[in-house]
This record gives sequence, C-alpha cells and structure tokens, in this order.
Amino acid sequence: MTVQARAMGLAAHQFRAFGLERLTEELDPNPDWAVISMIAVGAAADRPAGDRGRRSVAQLCSAPWAASEQTPP
Repeated sequence: MTVQARAMGLAAHQFRAFGLERLTEELDPNPDWAVISMIAVGAAADRPAGDRGRRSVAQLCSAPWAASEQTPP
C-alpha cells in the first residue's frame, strides 16, 4: 500500500501503535475481520495542520469499504 501511494504521488505513514480496542469498537468490522495495522495516506495540505478538519467516525463508517457493505471472500 505504501509503494502504491508513493507511485500515485501520495505520502503514507504506518502506525506502530494505536488503540486497537477503541478502533475496533468505533469501526465495528465484520466478525471475520481483524484490525492489524493502520496506515495514513494522503497529500500534503496547502495550509497549516491547525486549519484542516478531520472526518468523523460516521463518515468513515459510511465509506465504500464499510463493514455492512462487504461480503467475505
């Protein structure tokens, strides 16, 4: 994923530590799925970080990859 992001001109940052229990609770993945890693992917902003907004958990959960829309392979 990191290599693909770089090929697309994006930056990627892999997280070594994150709140697994809280993240699992918030995202509520399918029972067959496990959260094992986090990677932030994006482009540099034209303004300072303090001026940027963050997506809400509700927005993330309604994304195309949301658990309710996926079927196990």
